[in-house]
Amino acid sequence: MTPAYSVARRSSPAFTSLKIGSQQAEARTAFTWVGWGVGLGLVAALASASLIGSQLFGVSDVDPVALAGGTAVVTVVAVLAM
Repeated sequence: MTPAYSVARRSSPAFTSLKIGSQQAEARTAFTWVGWGVGLGLVAALASASLIGSQLFGVSDVDPVALAGGTAVVTVVAVLAM
């Protein structure tokens, strides 16, 4: 048995864990990490906006629609990956 196989058998996705009734704390931890990642990403985007503002064309350096769209895409992908 390879190490990758044994690791794959031990890990379980968050939604599958919730569906089969396993520990809700595992799923909560996964959602917490997604929240932290999205939050830190928004802070980094806003902090670096003034640095790359001159290179953007047709979008302001702090465009709320672009930030909301990017945040939504990353969140949906992360939730689907769980």
